[in-house]
Amino acid sequence: MRPAGVIVGACAWTYGAAPLAETLERIAAAGCDGVELPGEPDQIRPADACLLLARHRLTPVALTASCSVETRRDLAHPDPAVRSDAVAYVVRCLRFAAECGIPLVQVLPSAETRLAPLAAREDEWRWSIEGVRAAAREQITITGESATDRNTATGPPTGSALRASYLGRRIPSNRDRSPRGQPDMAP
Repeated sequence: MRPAGVIVGACAWTYGAAPLAETLERIAAAGCDGVELPGEPDQIRPADACLLLARHRLTPVALTASCSVETRRDLAHPDPAVRSDAVAYVVRCLRFAAECGIPLVQVLPSAETRLAPLAAREDEWRWSIEGVRAAAREQITITGESATDRNTATGPPTGSALRASYLGRRIPSNRDRSPRGQPDMAP
């Protein structure tokens, strides 16, 4: 028996291109009660995702905004237009998460399939932080994951830590609305 409040979940993105409905069914059948959703807000409407989560009795615990070369989702790219596309993608992920009541959004700043830096590591890290800060104006909780923990080229410069003002914000979900319909922004 699990201690009270403990949620056991799985990352849906590990199922690759399988349809989300099938993936959630498999995760629930494995005995999980939570799930980390892939950040693909252009592929499913938040309302449909919520219905699938409810059908399988899964709690959404996180969403991963995953950058990739193929989709111009690279916050650490030297081309400002590519970075702008990536920021817009992260904002879509944040809005999706807020609509679904997902409390945590993880951002992978550089394209997962890009293994070599395209610019100085310090520049790529700065661009990543700038991009996440721009997206964080949505008032959403964002965590950073050092890309050195993933198969990507961008990570913090040697000796630095992820210390940015955007960390630790809450997602004001629909459940946090005041009687006037405004988000409750309490910490």
